[in-house]
Amino acid sequence: MLGNKIRFFAKWLFVLVITIVASSCTHEEELGGAANLEFGKSSYYKPFLWKRMTPDTLTRELIFKASEDAVADVNSFVELKAVWIDNGEEVKWDEPNIAALIFRGKEYNNGIVRINLADLQPGENSLVFSVCFKETTKEGRYEGYLRLNNADLDRLNDETPINGKALVRWRATHRITTNPLLKTLFLIGLVFAIGIVIWFVILRPIMFPHFGGGQIRFDQPEYETLKLRGLRKVLVGAAIEHDQSTINRIFTGKVVRVQATQDHNCRLTPSRRGAKVWCRISTGHETEFGPEHDNILRNQEEYYLHTGSDECKFTYINRKHGASF
Repeated sequence: MLGNKIRFFAKWLFVLVITIVASSCTHEEELGGAANLEFGKSSYYKPFLWKRMTPDTLTRELIFKASEDAVADVNSFVELKAVWIDNGEEVKWDEPNIAALIFRGKEYNNGIVRINLADLQPGENSLVFSVCFKETTKEGRYEGYLRLNNADLDRLNDETPINGKALVRWRATHRITTNPLLKTLFLIGLVFAIGIVIWFVILRPIMFPHFGGGQIRFDQPEYETLKLRGLRKVLVGAAIEHDQSTINRIFTGKVVRVQATQDHNCRLTPSRRGAKVWCRISTGHETEFGPEHDNILRNQEEYYLHTGSDECKFTYINRKHGASF
């Protein structure tokens, strides 16, 4: 009689000893009678163009020991229920639609997992649970409980099973990161923008100086007035070939041509001397320039160009450029 009672008790004995197995956290802390289970951190970034990401799946193991009789009995089962904690209150797993609860590759949308002990392999002593956050989940720290929902067992954790008792308090962190493609394009754009600023503010004024003001008044053969401010170069006559593209004009400065019906070979370019930018003239060997003096133009002085039978006269006007510099 006593032997039958002992065999009956052993048949239903199921001792579930929960420990936390994690590569980054090995301590086991009791909190409200429940062990801490740290799932770790999950990362996700939103899709951008062709770059997409599948949310991380966080996995941890629950280690247990079960008697051979309990495993062999086809009716023995444990039903676990996962819930969220939101502002100190428990919320059903599927109400916030935050993450998927996965056990043995199957998702449990309601957070309730039924484990038939007869389905366990001989010697199997771990239950692998996974949490996979949804793509719409906000960044933050999430936590909840894994509770005993129901059990067909005589003993659990060496105690009488109590439905609703918390076995594990779990925590997980979800981080929203920047899409690496978006980050790369942003950094490239930032570097490009900085390069553009450096070019226009520092390098271009040094390599391609511009006129700060002044004007040229052509009196012969055709009357024409040209304002120099902002120009990089002025071509007088048609002898010098120049076809400036839009990109070149934007990044180096505008080049204009005047007196295009004549064959002069003449350039007017800015020349920095001290704190001022002067107007420098240069001509080809076939073009005569006068009156003879250095190649810096001065205010209100009249000059001429002579190439073959073509001749033009012009006056440089810039009151900041007197007879000396």
